[in-house]
Amino acid sequence: MGVVSPLLGCGAQTTGKTRTEIARIDDEHLAAALAILDAKLESAAVWSRKTLTNQLALDHDEERFDRSRTHLVVLSAREHGTATRIVLKNPTPDQLMRAATSLSEHAIAPPIELVAVEDVDWQSTWTQKHSDYRGPVRAIFAEAQNHGGSRVVYRASYLQSVHTEQRLISQTQNIRSRAQRTRGGVVMGAWAGGEIASAHAEVSGQGGPALVSLTDDAIAKAATQTLSHLHARSAPSGVQEVLLSPATAAMLVYGGIAKSPTALRASGEHAVHIVDDPRSGFGATTFTAGGQRAVPHTLVGDDGSALPANARWQFDNRGTLTSEPSHVRMESGVEDLGALVAKVGTGVLLEGPELCRLDSRGERIAIVSSRGREIVNGRFTGRLFARMLTTAPLSAFLLDTRAIGRVHETVTFETNGIAGSAQAPHWLSSATVNKA
Repeated sequence: MGVVSPLLGCGAQTTGKTRTEIARIDDEHLAAALAILDAKLESAAVWSRKTLTNQLALDHDEERFDRSRTHLVVLSAREHGTATRIVLKNPTPDQLMRAATSLSEHAIAPPIELVAVEDVDWQSTWTQKHSDYRGPVRAIFAEAQNHGGSRVVYRASYLQSVHTEQRLISQTQNIRSRAQRTRGGVVMGAWAGGEIASAHAEVSGQGGPALVSLTDDAIAKAATQTLSHLHARSAPSGVQEVLLSPATAAMLVYGGIAKSPTALRASGEHAVHIVDDPRSGFGATTFTAGGQRAVPHTLVGDDGSALPANARWQFDNRGTLTSEPSHVRMESGVEDLGALVAKVGTGVLLEGPELCRLDSRGERIAIVSSRGREIVNGRFTGRLFARMLTTAPLSAFLLDTRAIGRVHETVTFETNGIAGSAQAPHWLSSATVNKA
């Protein structure tokens, strides 16, 4: 059985030891490419991102360490008002020069004098040993062995750390941004109804492997959630009150609402306030692909207002310019979980989010949860429901919001090299629930 973990994607497995060599392109090469472009084209710019990824996974069978390096360079300019762009992945200096010449139609230009920036040897600075990762991963795995007993048939611990260095140079800008983000945790699985049901606990943030340290309570909770699937029953169908767990609310806010906030313009007054702050969180950055300073802005105001999700334009691993949410924060309320549950007549607490998104028109939300806890007359009944699908018109879900919780959680995401996160509390509203 291979390691299946949140950081590696649904059903993905760690690979054996691999190494992708990076061509040694330095600042002088980037400046030379810019000089070629700027001779003839408008708004010429060179964008560069170097990435070093280290990850270690450990399960019952083996320990696997993987390291990869990539270098993405994007040459962009305008000619007669039309934007032109060439994307290069792991180019050599010669390939970079030839691409710049091709884009500029073989124009020749004098050197451009750039403002000096700090000289950083990113490869030597970021080199970390296998042993830097082994300690945290083995400690988490050892602690996981103490929870769940023999009914937990699979345990795995993991750690991934990503170093990035972004550069943007033009006639007027010379910007460098460096960061390291790390995530790690444990996955547990048990047989339930002929298939593996799982749960995980994770910690993440800006920094290195040392920040990955799970509490005993977090690992015990993952084991309890894993075993709870053994007694789950089919979910009831129909409209009822739904209480989103913080992780479920965070995934909905990031994967659905933050990507299509214009759908909220006609939502009317509601109790939800959502801000996107690219300067903080798991994928923090200081500037956009266009060189603008990254600043926070309100995506959804509590008066029903909404702004486009353009907090940060970035290039993904394919060189595509995209606007992914960065660190999306849903403001907390004042009530704890007990007070929120007491407000529910008949409903369910949704936990273990697998999917949260808006439809293509941005009008309806869909939430797939791995489990749900039944609530009747303001109390948990002890019944657990198996995989559930919850749907509702987005505007109605917002307008039906009855309360927002006080305690929040943060969930991290990564799509094609662009990292982000969402912070949200419990969220009480109404929706249609069915068996998934």
